[in-house]
Amino acid sequence: MRRKILVGLTSGLFLLGGNSAANALSVAVTYTGDNVVDNFYLVDGGVTSSLGVGEHSGDWTKSDSLILANLLASHNYSFIWQMHNAGYSTPSNSIGGGDPAAFLAELTGDIAGGPLYSAAVSQWEYSLDGLEWASVTSYGNNGGNNIWTSVSLGKIQGIDELAQWIWSGNDDASIYLKANFQTTPVPEATTMLLFGIGLAGLASVIRKRRE
Repeated sequence: MRRKILVGLTSGLFLLGGNSAANALSVAVTYTGDNVVDNFYLVDGGVTSSLGVGEHSGDWTKSDSLILANLLASHNYSFIWQMHNAGYSTPSNSIGGGDPAAFLAELTGDIAGGPLYSAAVSQWEYSLDGLEWASVTSYGNNGGNNIWTSVSLGKIQGIDELAQWIWSGNDDASIYLKANFQTTPVPEATTMLLFGIGLAGLASVIRKRRE
C-alpha cells in the first residue's frame, strides 16, 4: 500500500516538475550599435552577469542575436549594452560633436506587455558611468528617414521596423544603454491542472486498494 501511494505521489510531483521545466522563460535579444558594442550585461537584482559580444559587434549594418534562457516568471530584469563611437577621437564619456551614434534593438519572448523595441520611452535609459540613468533620445525608426537608413541603404535586417535608433542626445562618445523588462507570470491554470491529475492518480490507487 505504501509503495502504491509513493508511486502516486511521485507521479504527481513528476508532472509538476515537467510543467516547471516547460514554463522555463526566455527572451530573445536582437541588436546593433553605431559603431562598436563593447559588452553587455544581464542584471538580476543585485547580480550583474557579463555576456560578451556578438560576431558583428563592430559592424552596425548587421544585427546580432542571443537568447536569455531560464528566466524567472514575474521577475524584473535589466539588459545593459556598453558601446562607443569609433568615429570619435575624444576620450570615453566626453562630448564628441559631429559624428552621430545610435543603437537599435528589440526584445521578444516571455515579456510582460509584449515585445520591447528600442525607443524614447521609460523602459529605455542611458548612462555615462553606469550609475546615473536618464531618458534616451530617438532619431527615427529602423528603415525610416535617418542617416543610418541612408548609409546602410535600407533597414537593418533581423530587427523590426518599430525599433528606433536611440542614444544620449548629446553626441557622447561612449555610453551605456539599458532596457528594463519584466517576464510574464507562470500560467497557474496549467500548474493546478497537472497537480489535480497527480492527486487523481493517488486517489485511484487508494480506491483500488479499498476495493
